[in-house]
Amino acid sequence: MEACGLDPNSYQLYDYVDVEALEQVCTSSNGDIEIRFTVEGIRLAVTSDTVTVLSTGSDSALE
Repeated sequence: MEACGLDPNSYQLYDYVDVEALEQVCTSSNGDIEIRFTVEGIRLAVTSDTVTVLSTGSDSALE
């Protein structure tokens, strides 16, 4: 999200999303699952393996 111009100290994902519930949904699925949502105007896609910033023209995975 820093690549999108947000200061990493200005937000915490757990302030916007129940991270434990998100993890449970991702790990309890029998198939591939992708959950999409927006934080501070930045669209994110979460799978059991990655969090991806969905930006116009390209996607970049967060490590």
